[in-house]
Amino acid sequence: NDPSKIYRIFPLKAYDDIPYVFTLMRSLNVSGKDLYTISKDLSKSKINKGWRKLFSNIQKKIENNTPFFQSFKEYNIPKQIYIIVKISEASKALWDNLERTIVYAKKVNVDANADIIRKYGSLSTILSYIIIIYFYQTFRFCNSILN
Repeated sequence: NDPSKIYRIFPLKAYDDIPYVFTLMRSLNVSGKDLYTISKDLSKSKINKGWRKLFSNIQKKIENNTPFFQSFKEYNIPKQIYIIVKISEASKALWDNLERTIVYAKKVNVDANADIIRKYGSLSTILSYIIIIYFYQTFRFCNSILN
């Protein structure tokens, strides 16, 4: 279960996951932990294995004194979020901008999902009927074979 592969195909999924991850990071920061400790703890925690890989990568970048925002780029996080993290890191305002980034990601997710429903809503209704008919016919066929 590697989110970086999922985000390459479904970038909207990242906008769904980012608020969760950033809220988790922000909560740990409010409790007094720095980014290195947060990354170290989350890389060994019970969260999604794919996310552990991201936090392990962030931890390594901090140890090597390289910009950690590259971890988000390597993880196929959408460009808008990646740029916000990059600017926040450069201005030393990551924790100040994290709440705004969470709100932004949620808004993009809601707006994009509304656009998808508006564009493909009628198609999904038709497809749902086709799926129901398919399973009904498959069930009837299997039932006729068994009887």
